Amino acid sequence: MPEAMEFKDLQKLIQKYQNGTATPAERFIVDVWYQSLDEEEAESPDAITPEFISETEQRILSQTVLATKKPIIKRLFRSWAAAAALLPLLALSYYLWFKPDPITTAFDKVQRQIAKTYQTGPMEQKTILLADSTIVQLNANTKLQVLDGYEQEIRGVILTGEAFFDVKKDPHHPFVIRGGELDVRVLGTSFNVQAYPGLKNTNVMVHSGKVQVSSKDKVLSELSPNKELRFDRNAGTYRLMDNATPVSDSWISGVVILDRATFQELSQTFYNMYGRQLITKDKGLLKDRYNITFRKSIQLNDMLEQILRLTEKNYTKKREDSIQIVLY
Repeated sequence: MPEAMEFKDLQKLIQKYQNGTATPAERFIVDVWYQSLDEEEAESPDAITPEFISETEQRILSQTVLATKKPIIKRLFRSWAAAAALLPLLALSYYLWFKPDPITTAFDKVQRQIAKTYQTGPMEQKTILLADSTIVQLNANTKLQVLDGYEQEIRGVILTGEAFFDVKKDPHHPFVIRGGELDVRVLGTSFNVQAYPGLKNTNVMVHSGKVQVSSKDKVLSELSPNKELRFDRNAGTYRLMDNATPVSDSWISGVVILDRATFQELSQTFYNMYGRQLITKDKGLLKDRYNITFRKSIQLNDMLEQILRLTEKNYTKKREDSIQIVLY
């Protein structure tokens, strides 16, 4: 349990609340205090009876907060004495909101050592079987690191790239994937995670069961089948999508369908399938969105020709053996 909240800390929280700069957790603390003050009794510190404190504590412990009302500045400054009596309870609410997530804490604890690493290069895919019989299919240019202590507390892995997971059910040992800024946690299900460092988004798509997606200990969403979460790494925001016909794992069968893809996504897919990197300095190309289907059965030159027709651009190579293809 953290130390009791300082009175000056409450003052700062209220100021941030009024300025509109408070975080959700900070707004929660102010709301707990405000809702604990009766309109008629707010001016009198004597109104804070043991029964009132007990009732408020139970409300905090159950994390049930009444409908939010924005505090009025005038009332806030009249209520300092009452606030002082409630500081221990505010500290409790602060603890309940910010207490460390046990799975993430365990993940961070065992992350210091990597037990095993699986990796694929361009044009390469690989299927691996983990110790608990979980099946992982790695897309090209992907690295999967299995953490030391796998199955002891959690089944933890770190993903860089893209993989499809068919997780063996084990209710006592949650399966946790750290991909970029996201943690994906499951007990047993199948889903696809795309977390290439060069892409703007980290994507999670569920096929069966349920998964919980978090970022920095904050739960973003619980996804059910055919639901997809796309997390914008730059903005720290996300959006949820319905996919009646999932295509996120079609790469397993050699097909990748891009729908309104960025140039970076187009380039990553081309690199995964053909081992060549598309690059450009053309601002129009970098800004545009692309709809195109990649198939392994299509030869490199034929696929490149499709991209040139789509973008209405030409290409060059710095040298014949270069893996970089420059569009201009």
